[in-house]
Amino acid sequence: MTDIWRSFVAQRCLWEMGHGLVFHAPEVIQTRNVHNLQRDFADEVSGYLKNAEIASRLASLDLAPGAGAALDNLVRCYEALVQAEIFPPDELTLVAAWVNDLDELRSRSPLATAA
Repeated sequence: MTDIWRSFVAQRCLWEMGHGLVFHAPEVIQTRNVHNLQRDFADEVSGYLKNAEIASRLASLDLAPGAGAALDNLVRCYEALVQAEIFPPDELTLVAAWVNDLDELRSRSPLATAA
């Protein structure tokens, strides 16, 4: 469910930039490992039960508009979901690392040095 929930966060952040999220057919072939369908189902039940709450919490956030606020908005979305005990607190550590990596890549970009 985490990939679906991450798309909810991405969609909410994209709305503040005046964009949306589009899904289409896969462009790659994935060789899947063996799955226990009962365990997969049990792992995904919480998703079906929490999807509406996640969407509602994300929709109610007052985020800043524009692309420049995207990373701050991303963090605010995850903070709200951790506060609601939907995501574990460790998720914020991962989000912070992701944001730091993006900031570092941006600072190394030729576009950043040209400014």
